Amino acid sequence: MIDKINLNYDWKYNENYVDEHIKVDLDEKDFISVNIPHTVKEIPFNDFDEEMYQFVSSYRKHVYIGKELEGKALILEFEAVANMAEVYVNGVFAFSHKGPYTAFSGDISKLVKYGEDNVIFVKVDSRERDEIPPFGNIVDYLVYGGIYREVYIYVQKKEYVKEMKL
Repeated sequence: MIDKINLNYDWKYNENYVDEHIKVDLDEKDFISVNIPHTVKEIPFNDFDEEMYQFVSSYRKHVYIGKELEGKALILEFEAVANMAEVYVNGVFAFSHKGPYTAFSGDISKLVKYGEDNVIFVKVDSRERDEIPPFGNIVDYLVYGGIYREVYIYVQKKEYVKEMKL
């Protein structure tokens, strides 16, 4: 049986990114509280510039991982982040992903501290980049940035077969 830990609530968000935001002991006074799904910037229906929401921003999430989960595989999954994401756990790079429409995940078992608070940090690059579809040609819709679909940690046996999503 696979357990699923919902991580959609109580994230910290900053519209800017600096390397210091990755630090575990960061004072989060300049961050606001948000829930997932979230967009990096709300824009008006009319008269806006697309660059208003195309920038690099920071998301932080504190999560307690109990000692009873030690020895299990902890798979951190993002259902979608636009447009590029770098994920850090406790200040250590875990994995990255390019593309706003596909889910991605990584095993964070070796990066967490069991029986303690852990910090998940996501650097979100919302800029349109030619190497990330659908960009590089004419796009007739807006691709807002942010962590805009759900986030989970899947807890499963250390040895597992990855489920293919069709």
